[in-house]
Amino acid sequence: MAESSFRLPSLLNVTDGNVTENFKNWTRKFEVYMTATGSDKKDARVRVAILLHCAGPNILDIYDQATWEDPDHRNDPVKVLQMIKIYP
Repeated sequence: MAESSFRLPSLLNVTDGNVTENFKNWTRKFEVYMTATGSDKKDARVRVAILLHCAGPNILDIYDQATWEDPDHRNDPVKVLQMIKIYP
């Protein structure tokens, strides 16, 4: 199915309210979106791009400024989510 037939998850809020709970709820919605659209089967770089698009411009800024111990982690959606989770 085409991604456009599914509503994107809301932007990830890492500044207001219970940030840990926000991240947990957003991650679950993102996982559902990825499965529903079949995007969970796409190349890792594409999944990272979808993740960053869904999360929003603030998360893209965090991603762009991150220092990666292993440069390959930039293209690993699991590592990107871990980086976002521990972002102060």
